[in-house]
Amino acid sequence: MARRRRATKRPSAQRDIIECALFIAEDKPSAAERFLDAVETTVQLVAEHPRTGRVQDFGNPRLEGLRCRPVKGFKNFLVFYFPTAEGIDVFHVCHGARDLPTLFEEDEDG
Repeated sequence: MARRRRATKRPSAQRDIIECALFIAEDKPSAAERFLDAVETTVQLVAEHPRTGRVQDFGNPRLEGLRCRPVKGFKNFLVFYFPTAEGIDVFHVCHGARDLPTLFEEDEDG
């Protein structure tokens, strides 16, 4: 039996997920619940196939190897992660319209 790959979430990603869900809930609480489920599904799928996300290049050496995938069913929201030997390390989950380079530069978890 194949071993399930692990997805760890940094504190920055955990905060992001909550903030995104609260934002979505302002308009439609049921959509926020679907978003939370979709994030978990996406994260586990990506953990199983960590190299499937698109490589991101922000010109910052500490972000080398960063990849992203859209959240399943919420294509404007993106999961940013680093592949690891055990699966993935989720760095951020945010709306694609955010100023991503600035967000990542300011991040204390990186």
